[in-house]
Amino acid sequence: MKVHFFTTNNETKASIVERFHRTLMSKLTRYFTEYNTRKYIDVIEELIYSYNHTWHRSTKIEPSSVNIDNQAEVWQNLYGDLSKQKSEKAFFKVGDTVRVSKWKRRFGKGYENNWSREIFTVHQIIPRNPIVYKLQDLKNNVIKEGRWEVGLAEIIYPHTWYNGNEKNNIFGFDLGDGKLITRKITPGSYETVPDILKAMLLPSHEGKISFKFNANSKRVKIKTEKKSKVVLEEGLSDLLGFHTHVVEGVAESSFVAEPQAAFPVFCVYSNIVQPVVAGHVEAPLLRGKDGDVVSAHYDRPHYVPVIRQSFQTIEIELRLNSGALVPFERGKVIIVLHFRMRQIL
Repeated sequence: MKVHFFTTNNETKASIVERFHRTLMSKLTRYFTEYNTRKYIDVIEELIYSYNHTWHRSTKIEPSSVNIDNQAEVWQNLYGDLSKQKSEKAFFKVGDTVRVSKWKRRFGKGYENNWSREIFTVHQIIPRNPIVYKLQDLKNNVIKEGRWEVGLAEIIYPHTWYNGNEKNNIFGFDLGDGKLITRKITPGSYETVPDILKAMLLPSHEGKISFKFNANSKRVKIKTEKKSKVVLEEGLSDLLGFHTHVVEGVAESSFVAEPQAAFPVFCVYSNIVQPVVAGHVEAPLLRGKDGDVVSAHYDRPHYVPVIRQSFQTIEIELRLNSGALVPFERGKVIIVLHFRMRQIL
């Protein structure tokens, strides 16, 4: 399957609409000057009627007179008979070395070079109007379909992973008798820190181990008495804002406790793009409750080069910054990609 270029933010604007807008604004400005007013609501219908019944130089007809029967004639008046136009004479010949002119963007600097640094050679000349040149690079690779890049335009995913799972739900404690007991909190989605602490608390802890969450500082305080201890293992300690260590006495978390600390970021990986330093596409996880469907739209995607000229399918993986797959429990993920031609350097 070949890639077909499209863009939602094309540099080419709606010229006909813009020309209509300019004409209408010219009429309004003359009206404002003549009557010394900025009010136009009572005359706008008359001005539009005037526009629609005025002969146009480009189409040689009034817009109100255009219909299905004469639309071909109007098109001919505007564009002429293309079949009778002579083809241009090719300026370059096969084998010539050339650079590619780059599109000057809206805020492009006028003093910068407006052509590519890379040099190409003319591989084939196609006699069209205008002339079409097929190019090849200096390694004789023909530029067939152009150079493409892709960006993440939209992602919709279900908030259905367990922040308390089999890999981060372990902790241990000693009630003062020298026996270390290992426990696991039930895997699930814990929306708040108190929910996690409630799952950790056991009847045998009474009078010996207590957990307290400060809603203002967002930190957890663990207090042990009568020679008891709490062993915080990697994973669960991150959710509570602690380093992995053994708590004896009173200890407060060094960091803010965050139920979603295990899943701060995920990366969108694909087999059609070149590797980049921080994953193929990085998307911060958005806030949401368990079961929510989260949607994120990116008006200005981060584009990365496409490494394939054609493909049948696209493989996409969502991975955490640890490299593990995002552990969705259920639901579907929808991803919208946006392809565009690469900017030639």
